Amino acid sequence: MHDPKRIAFIRDHLIHCLRAIQGGADLRGYYVWSLMDNFEWGLGYSQRFGLVHVDYQSFRRTPKDSFAWYRAVCRDGGFDGPELPELRSGFEEGAAMGG
Repeated sequence: MHDPKRIAFIRDHLIHCLRAIQGGADLRGYYVWSLMDNFEWGLGYSQRFGLVHVDYQSFRRTPKDSFAWYRAVCRDGGFDGPELPELRSGFEEGAAMGG
C-alpha cells in the first residue's frame, strides 16, 4: 500500500528531531503514532495512521510503504535526502531515531 504522505510526515518529524538534538535537546527516541491502523476516538476507523494496513473485514495486516521506509531508517541509522544532507552524520553521532 502506497502512503507517500505518511513517509513525508515521518521524515519531516525526524528532520526536526535531529535539528532539536543539534540545538542541544536531550531527545532519546522517536516513535510513530501507531504500528497498525486502529480505532481513533475522535475519528473512528475513518483515518488510518498506522504503518501496517488492517483490513477490518478479514483482519489481514499488510505492511505499507511507510513501514518499509521506517524500517530502513532504523536499520541504517538514518536516511539521505536532498532536504538535509547532514542527516546521515547526525544519526551516526548518536542521535538514535528508531523505535
